[in-house]
Amino acid sequence: MKSYNKLYKISLALLVVLGISCSDQLEIEPQQSVSTDAAFETINDFENAVIGLYSGLQSGSYYGRNFPALMDASSDNGNIPDGAGARLTIYYTLELNPTNTTVSNWTQAYNVVGRANQVINRIDEIPGDQGRKDQLKAEALFVRALCHFDLMRIYAQDYNFVAGSTHPGIPYIMTNEIGTPARDDAATVFSNIMADLNSAQSLMVNATDANADRASTMAVVGLRARVNLYMGDYTAALSDANTVINNGGYTLMNYTVNGGLVEEWATATPSSEAILNIYANNTNDSNYPGLEGLASIYNRVEGYGDLGPSQDILNQYDAADFRNAWYTNVGGVDFVHKYPGNDGNQRFFNYPILRLSEMILIQAECLARDGQTTAAQNSINLITARANAPAINSTGNALFDDILDERRRELAFEGHRYGDIKRLQIDIDRGSGCTLTNGNCVIPYGDKLFAWPIPQEEIDANPNMTQDNLWAAFLGS
Repeated sequence: MKSYNKLYKISLALLVVLGISCSDQLEIEPQQSVSTDAAFETINDFENAVIGLYSGLQSGSYYGRNFPALMDASSDNGNIPDGAGARLTIYYTLELNPTNTTVSNWTQAYNVVGRANQVINRIDEIPGDQGRKDQLKAEALFVRALCHFDLMRIYAQDYNFVAGSTHPGIPYIMTNEIGTPARDDAATVFSNIMADLNSAQSLMVNATDANADRASTMAVVGLRARVNLYMGDYTAALSDANTVINNGGYTLMNYTVNGGLVEEWATATPSSEAILNIYANNTNDSNYPGLEGLASIYNRVEGYGDLGPSQDILNQYDAADFRNAWYTNVGGVDFVHKYPGNDGNQRFFNYPILRLSEMILIQAECLARDGQTTAAQNSINLITARANAPAINSTGNALFDDILDERRRELAFEGHRYGDIKRLQIDIDRGSGCTLTNGNCVIPYGDKLFAWPIPQEEIDANPNMTQDNLWAAFLGS
């Protein structure tokens, strides 16, 4: 059985990759593993290492499939269609335990963290252009913060679960040799995330990235807006969202439906609003080769169709809403068609880690929380108008609820919903269309299932790793 320490040391045999820019896509293909001493002799070695971070994010064990799919499967957005395989079933039914929870999410994120730490902790040792070194270090800091934040969204209760956020989080790894780390509390993890993002912003040279395939200042500030939202610091979240909206140069594209698809998503995610995309090529992914990437997991016609939309999410859209075309019915069964694949090739697809729509949704939510009714309405109706959805003109608590509903509609199947349910401290309610018989059609907030169990493989390998109290009580440990 592989141990956490062994998995981490594998990441230290850094996967050096070569990157070239092809039109609007960063092509990343692994070349070979080399020793860390040989890997870091020149600034170009560090450039290759940073490109390798994005390769790690592209993996099917991460944004290439697992993270977005499992986060929607575990929420009120997901459903397992008739005839689907078993890949995502336990994440929809939430019949989770330490032995059946996939370890790949955990190990892949920490492998990417290991690569980032090599850059962060060693790049200052070499000669070279300071601006270029600062940019590379900033990108690594951004990626380290992103990975830890994503791990918190899976394996920990929400930031405000208990007073002082003293409940268990995950280990925040900043060193090259980690041994057998214990879990940091949630407050410590989020403090470290914010510190990394602030450091990244101070070092970042590139304000934006033309291809949205590398982290930039706007990506850092955009992620910080999201983190602040999860922490409940709505003033800071609004400030960061406003910075991206006003200074990033991003624009919303009006949605149009053509050939049964939202045209702006038919060949790739909307480029004019892309802050950071992952361009996944699952042909070369050794974890999930061929057609087992995100686009195929959703699409039944040319793929597996293992995760579909719940009736509850389908009911959220007005009949005239263009986003109804994000879903398709095949043989009487509903499927997600938000990622048809770049130019129809499902082995190549874009996944939006950060985009302008999310920043506008954060802005609208924070304005509503602050009682700025007209400004919140104007903000949210940028999203409704381009989708041909009814304008939101409500006030007070109804306005706040309508904004959250619009957030759910616009960001559906981008991996946000499970985290949103947790931060909002509401129940997971699959709606009247849920046919589960295990009691998990409605899961009350605060249940153990709002934080997945740490995989047993990790518990066995690391004597300092523990389950949180809810899981420990359930497991009798």
